[in-house]
Amino acid sequence: MKRRIARAAVELIDKEATILLDNSSTACFLAEMLAPRAGRLTAITFSLEVTQILTGAGRSHRVILPGGE
Repeated sequence: MKRRIARAAVELIDKEATILLDNSSTACFLAEMLAPRAGRLTAITFSLEVTQILTGAGRSHRVILPGGE
């Protein structure tokens, strides 16, 4: 079910979009589907797993991993 949600969501996200991804399994599935896409996606996330997925794809996606206290 969560993969189907991610598949539907990926169709709504532009290649140059800025998105916010949480620390959930659905966000990880979405990141896996977005990672190989062309374009320069900007993702803001607190998830190390989402960060690894998007930066490990060999694409020029921008990932912002905010720090905290």
